[in-house]
Amino acid sequence: MNTNDDVLFRQSLAGLAAGLAARTAPWPDRPFVVAIDGPGCCGKSTLTELLVGLLDAAVLATDDFHEHRGFIREPHAALPYRRWTDLCDAVGLLAQGKAAIFQPIDWNECSLGEAITVEPRPVLIVDGIGSLHPDISGRADLKVWVDGRARGRMNRTARREGRDVASEWAPYVTLEQRYLATCKPWRHADIFVVGAQLGWENVRESFALLIEAGIPAA
Repeated sequence: MNTNDDVLFRQSLAGLAAGLAARTAPWPDRPFVVAIDGPGCCGKSTLTELLVGLLDAAVLATDDFHEHRGFIREPHAALPYRRWTDLCDAVGLLAQGKAAIFQPIDWNECSLGEAITVEPRPVLIVDGIGSLHPDISGRADLKVWVDGRARGRMNRTARREGRDVASEWAPYVTLEQRYLATCKPWRHADIFVVGAQLGWENVRESFALLIEAGIPAA
């Protein structure tokens, strides 16, 4: 996407964010939980950022629970490159209105960073791939799937990161695809968002519809 496309994309999501914000209704005894899932670089974080500007919300990013150097993967995790138990525990605490303390990944060192505390707010947004897995979405009051045009994903990623990251992403994309094909999280969503470089004219190039058709969508 070029700069003009970025602006238009953000504007289109702004209207959606306003509509989603109007649907949130915090409970008296716990936060209202919004789960936003989707493939990488399709618009999840942009939508989350816009929602945070409209709501009194805490954000828990699944990316913060990326594996670190020396981490032993959990064999039954939906996404083995995530610290899945730690992620689910943090979601569980915040969804009950309790603070969550955890160590986010230090991307530069590929190690655990300093422990941080996320305090509960009236709304909890769980942002990132895996958030519509039943281990997490069972606590969600509003489930959102943000899709994008599969064929252009790595170009979008390179543009966002300022470098070609295809080789770095490759091992994780394989596991991402396994999760998408097994869980089919869009089927559990309340809202299907037509995300990055995707429109009704090419919606069949979305990750969800390609995978439903049995076509690789990396």
